[in-house]
Amino acid sequence: MWWKDSIVYRIDPRSFQDSDDDGMGDVKGITKRMDYIKHVGFNTILLSPMLQPGSVEHIKSTGTLAGFPTNLGSIQDIHNLIQNAHEHGLKILFSLVLSNTSIDHPWFEAAANDKNSEYSSFYLFSDEIPNNWINVSGKKAWSFEERRKQYYHHSYNYDSADLNWRNPELGLIMEEYLAYWLESGVDGFYLQDINTLIKDDALRDNPTNFGIIRRRYERQEHVFDRNRSETHLKLERLRNVVNRYDDRILIGRLQTPDAGEPELSASFLGIESEKMHLVVDRSITNTRFTANRIELSAKRLYEAIGSNRTPVWELIDGSRSRMLGRCGKVEALARLAALFQLTQRGMIILYYGQELGLPDSKLPLYKRLFRKKRAKQTLGPMIWSTGEGSGFSMAEPWIPFARGANRLSVENQLLEEGSILQLYRTLIKLRNRTPALQRGVCSFIQTSNPRLLAYTRETEEERYAVLLNFDERYQRLDVDGVEIRGTVIFSTLRGMASESKGVVLKELGSYEGVILRLGSETEE
Repeated sequence: MWWKDSIVYRIDPRSFQDSDDDGMGDVKGITKRMDYIKHVGFNTILLSPMLQPGSVEHIKSTGTLAGFPTNLGSIQDIHNLIQNAHEHGLKILFSLVLSNTSIDHPWFEAAANDKNSEYSSFYLFSDEIPNNWINVSGKKAWSFEERRKQYYHHSYNYDSADLNWRNPELGLIMEEYLAYWLESGVDGFYLQDINTLIKDDALRDNPTNFGIIRRRYERQEHVFDRNRSETHLKLERLRNVVNRYDDRILIGRLQTPDAGEPELSASFLGIESEKMHLVVDRSITNTRFTANRIELSAKRLYEAIGSNRTPVWELIDGSRSRMLGRCGKVEALARLAALFQLTQRGMIILYYGQELGLPDSKLPLYKRLFRKKRAKQTLGPMIWSTGEGSGFSMAEPWIPFARGANRLSVENQLLEEGSILQLYRTLIKLRNRTPALQRGVCSFIQTSNPRLLAYTRETEEERYAVLLNFDERYQRLDVDGVEIRGTVIFSTLRGMASESKGVVLKELGSYEGVILRLGSETEE
């Protein structure tokens, strides 16, 4: 099954490549850069949410997609992208949010303008605010729609409205929508916030969470606005649609506390034919990037998923900060993150520009405040080359480039030996030819040094140790008092190492990570 060890490249079309010089990336731009994606070593493309739910009838009758920005391209551009990806030997996944739509969506517009509209039952409306629910921003989850003189529910900001998945007609439309894209050649879907589809039918108040919690959203126990048992039935129906097509997948991500809930996420996994093929948990995305925190999160994720199912490793998802920001702007630590991520069992998802070490962009105030212009600091344009427009666009980009654009460009890094892009390419090649790094068992090794992370990856045929120093100072290795003896095949400081068997590794350099091949001929 291709997805069990796939290396996925997550792209936001708006920021990847502008094909028509209007300052914003588009679908044609992704097609233009397909050779680069293949060159780095990715085998799957994941498009960040650009499509909103809609009816297949609308698509076929109008040739357009509901709520799809025209400056991103046409429906034909999307079909061309799918075909081009397959011609390059790449799989392509669509990220979808099926729990809500924009308030600019034709469905919501129709419901807002006419209480008798067929789309009124597609949303949750109420004459009064019916409960104490809050959205992810910690504000009231109900906003007033002036045209209807009613409140509508939104789990996120007021510019989106939650869909009423208790309406069976809506479920059928969603099933047809997935089938349309599967027929078009899409290899699967990354469904976001799948545990928020169904709300309590009586709209009861959420109980208070009396723990010491900083984030306001988590001061409620979200038992009535997410994780309803009926959600699983809806997801099983979506899985049944996907099962009608060969070799397609469903990936699910849950709305959970910042710390993640791997056990809850795992409950949405199927064994064979029901629920999700894969789930993404926020624990590994949001934990502090230190040796002990990463080890605890990784252990918990592996234990929750189990040995017979496949974990997903997504260190950044574009919601907060890029990898460099998460690593305190220490590039050497971002290199360590690359080594950690690409030596885990399962699917790997990298965020566009992660392979370049791009930092966050500094946004002007209006990009942070106004709904129509709102953006995130992680959405800085891809940096392709030096000079005007950085190879992205000849127009002013919709979001400023990250600082140091020329130094970090693809053009420069492909020429620079030892660049972080070259590091990613090397690690991906190494992973792809090493079964133990793809699907081998991962066992963490106890160390007495809190700055070190150590684990083995092994199959019946081969065994490797991965050692990472999370500190800027050299660290002596103390792994259960046992010498680490093997063949160093990779170092984040030196790249691919020469084959020198039987080396006893006594220390790691500043923020250094290494891979050692272990074997009977080198073990004591």
